[in-house]
Amino acid sequence: MNALQPPRRGADILAIAFGTTVVMWSVLYVAALAMWIAVAIGLAGCLFAAGYASGRYGGRGPAGGAGQGLVLAGVSLLILLGLVGDESPGQAGLWMTGFLVAAVGLGAAGAAAGRRRRLRERMDINWTAALAWVTTATVLLMLVAGGIVTGLEAGLAVEGWLIAEGHFLVLFPITLMQRDVPTFVEHAHRLWGVLVGLTTIVLMVHLWMVDGRRWMCGLSLGIVLAVIMQGVLGGTRVTESSVVLAMVHGVTAQVIFATLVVTAMATSRAWRDARPPTVARSVAADRTLTAALIAVVLVQIVLGTIYRHLALTGFLHGHSFVGSLIVVLMVLFCGVRAWGLYPDQPVIARIGKALVYTLGLQVVLGLVSFVLVLKGEPDDAVTLAEVVFTTAHQVTGAILLALAVALCVWERRLLEPER
Repeated sequence: MNALQPPRRGADILAIAFGTTVVMWSVLYVAALAMWIAVAIGLAGCLFAAGYASGRYGGRGPAGGAGQGLVLAGVSLLILLGLVGDESPGQAGLWMTGFLVAAVGLGAAGAAAGRRRRLRERMDINWTAALAWVTTATVLLMLVAGGIVTGLEAGLAVEGWLIAEGHFLVLFPITLMQRDVPTFVEHAHRLWGVLVGLTTIVLMVHLWMVDGRRWMCGLSLGIVLAVIMQGVLGGTRVTESSVVLAMVHGVTAQVIFATLVVTAMATSRAWRDARPPTVARSVAADRTLTAALIAVVLVQIVLGTIYRHLALTGFLHGHSFVGSLIVVLMVLFCGVRAWGLYPDQPVIARIGKALVYTLGLQVVLGLVSFVLVLKGEPDDAVTLAEVVFTTAHQVTGAILLALAVALCVWERRLLEPER
């Protein structure tokens, strides 16, 4: 094993299990809990595929696949409890026991099949980084779910928080979730938040076990505390009916996402096996510019959040024209410099290229969102197109922020100013 590569210590099981959980939850979300036979087949396929991946790429046998199924079943109980919320205790117990047995059995069967087709030379997968990226993807999907809630103005569709309309958070019955679209998307967003909290805690504990860098352990703890604070902000926003807290809640989520991107990068082989720093006169200026870029993008995110929640015309024009022009110029300037100035540091060049391409997508989404918002009347119902494009615009803004932070961090990792 590479001395620079941390021992996996179950990271393969955790990465595959939580990654599959995210896929399964997405299937349930998109399907809106309809077409039960198709959904059941899809979920069974996910469970088997997770075991197969564990056997083929992780080298696990049936016991490992069964253990992974057990983890999957435990995490998925966050949804299953809602499915059986209307059942009697005995019936609920049968549902949960059946799901547990199915998850363990399918996981073991998948691992056995995958192990028989295991690659001759075992793939040297960085499972810790995979777990970190799964956690990051979970937060990104929660941003999507939160954007849909905001777009549909469904933030107060479910009364209460930990006790929602007489039901504990994870025991809120699926039948109540199905009463209307706002209720479904709002409570689904809360469940995503619970999954994010659980996933970040698991990542933190794993990093404490395998990563000896004190700053990494501190960063992972900070992320968990921020996620807890984010949950409290979201709950208090509902109980107090506070628009201000809703805006803080929205911005904080994007900052957490960007921080998780840094965490995932720092667990990668590219980070651990980094090339010697490039020394150049331009480095000091680039570091200053990327720090300014982060500030500019963050301010633009705040302006966009204010507009989405308050729909102030002045903020619309300021956000769409003045702020956007500054962001476009800053992203282009920093992205092109990173793309072209440091060819011997391909990581920095790739981030610069990603910044430029993501900016192009963001401009298109912003223009379409702007047109859709202007076409609508204040009393008109929100259209599906408006929800889709404004949410995509918001999420792409979060990705821009994460790329700006990534560029800033990598420049400090791989570049040294000439003295």
